[in-house]
Amino acid sequence: MTEFLSYQGKAAIALAVFYMFYRLLLSKDTFHRFNRIVLLGTAALSFILPLCVITLRKVVILPAMEASSETIVGEAAGTVAMVPEVSAPIWPVVLCSLFVLGALAVLVHVATSIIGIMRIIGSGNRQTLESGETLIITETDTAPFSWMKYIVISREDYESGYSQILTHEKAHIALRHSWDILFVDMITALQWFNPAIWMLKADLRALHEFEADDAVLRSGANIKEYQYLLIRKAVSKSGYSVANSFNHSTLKARITMMLNKKSSRMSAWKALYVIPLVGISLAATAETRVDYQYEDQQPVAAADTLNGKDSKKSLPEPKSEFTKKNLREGRFIVDKENNTVTLIYFDSACKELQVHYTGLDLNQNIYMHNGAIVTKEMQDKAMFDDPDVVVIVAYLKDNNRVSAAITKTGPYVTGTINVDKNADGFTLKSGTQVSPADEEKVEVSANDLVVVVNGERMPEGFDLNTIDLATITSMEVLKTEKALKEYATDEGVIVITTDPSKTNEKKPVPDIYIDGKKATSEEVAALPANPKGTIAADGTVWISTYDKPEEKPQNSAPTFNGGTNAEFSKWVQANIRYPEGTTAKGRVSVSFTVSESGKVMDVKALQGPDQKLNDEAVRVISSSPDWTPALKDGKPTAIRLVIPVNFQK
Repeated sequence: MTEFLSYQGKAAIALAVFYMFYRLLLSKDTFHRFNRIVLLGTAALSFILPLCVITLRKVVILPAMEASSETIVGEAAGTVAMVPEVSAPIWPVVLCSLFVLGALAVLVHVATSIIGIMRIIGSGNRQTLESGETLIITETDTAPFSWMKYIVISREDYESGYSQILTHEKAHIALRHSWDILFVDMITALQWFNPAIWMLKADLRALHEFEADDAVLRSGANIKEYQYLLIRKAVSKSGYSVANSFNHSTLKARITMMLNKKSSRMSAWKALYVIPLVGISLAATAETRVDYQYEDQQPVAAADTLNGKDSKKSLPEPKSEFTKKNLREGRFIVDKENNTVTLIYFDSACKELQVHYTGLDLNQNIYMHNGAIVTKEMQDKAMFDDPDVVVIVAYLKDNNRVSAAITKTGPYVTGTINVDKNADGFTLKSGTQVSPADEEKVEVSANDLVVVVNGERMPEGFDLNTIDLATITSMEVLKTEKALKEYATDEGVIVITTDPSKTNEKKPVPDIYIDGKKATSEEVAALPANPKGTIAADGTVWISTYDKPEEKPQNSAPTFNGGTNAEFSKWVQANIRYPEGTTAKGRVSVSFTVSESGKVMDVKALQGPDQKLNDEAVRVISSSPDWTPALKDGKPTAIRLVIPVNFQK
């Protein structure tokens, strides 16, 4: 609402300035058609210029921010300022109400005038002239006028000779003056409070008469006889506001203009005053938009990272669209309290991807390549191999950081990954770095495993020590995907095949390591039942006697349809309806709360390019289905979220 009032104010100022310069520089010249074009053009320009905003962008780098479980953001939170709610002022509503009433009054007056003209046209006698116009002869005492293709004249004027009147009205029709009047009437409805529009309208009507008078004189009419005709008709009843009446405008101005000496062609150059006025208007409405970036969300050039340079230096000029997208929009979102990291990046086709890790130990450096957690050596190799690589870095406490090398060559990892479970083809335990190349080694525990011996599933807690190693002919460890497919479990599965007839055969005894050291037979015999450890592909057994750390109470972010914020963003974009009556586009930042019960509450538009876009974003998010609430210490808790909603018409 306030945006509309501001727009109308800017248009009113522009209209007044343009009209003032027209009156000072051009109104006395005899270039009637040229002046008419200038008046109409600057009137239209007054409504266009406030919409043409030159935007200058400035990037401000803010210190690194640490997110907490209280706030999870979907973009740079520095662009959002939380302010206390205040009651909306009433003055915009009052001004808008007054504006609407004035606009309706003008439109009603125009409609009444058109209805009156149509009644006269419908009741009069019609004649079609050779030049195509329709002559309406009315019995009422009405001053001659024209509207669209119709010329209305009284019976008295028709019988007393009307050739000069007819020439005058034909000129109005040929020059399409009726369309000018309708156009200005619509502008008047929008600017009825602006004195400049009423003066502009009067000057335009005068120009119409000057043009029509000039057409009569060029047809060969005697100037004195025509002036006497104007004087006689000056006392006739006035016509309708939307019509071109023969006796319209002041008689003195029309006669004076007929006698004026034709203006020099050089005078037309004065119309160039429009150019500096347009420049001043654009400069006055220009704005600087500040893009805030946190240090822990700045993508950096790969060369700077490899050489150990300060990542806060100026970003390099992008070499490709892939590089440009990741440099400008790639970012990390780190929640240290819940040990979660979200990477937002773009693949070789510039498609946005997201990967969300939970259960990470953030008290160390973490390295990624295209969303997958890798070793530092693997990340360095990826950075050297791809000249278009972009490195996104988030700085943590104690000089640690999480970094991701984004390259054009895939594969690209997406989705939600809990590093305490087998996920997406690899396993990662807190405090370790395991790359896909280390896939052969999978951590298992006998208490957590499903054991299958000779095709029969053993009961829970089955003791592997009861199997004679000499009888084992094969042993396979099934990983998550295959185990789920064949045995309907997401736990590890050990499939053992035995041959009792081979009890006495000597089989190579696999190497067994206890706490990293090769164990003796005595040390193996002293192990408790169901020890925990790992089984490598070559049969080597790695056993740990350390106590399993006590599990912390579960903490997690809220989820929508089983996914992250990206799933909710997809739902929002699918349900957006672009609001009518606005041409704005861009991003609206919206904050809302996911309550302990999963309800979406307290939805607010924090910032956006247009109020209608803000209202639509709030409407859609307010209609959201229920979420799965966040957990803190294993209990549901309310979480405040901020997400961007993009509007592209």
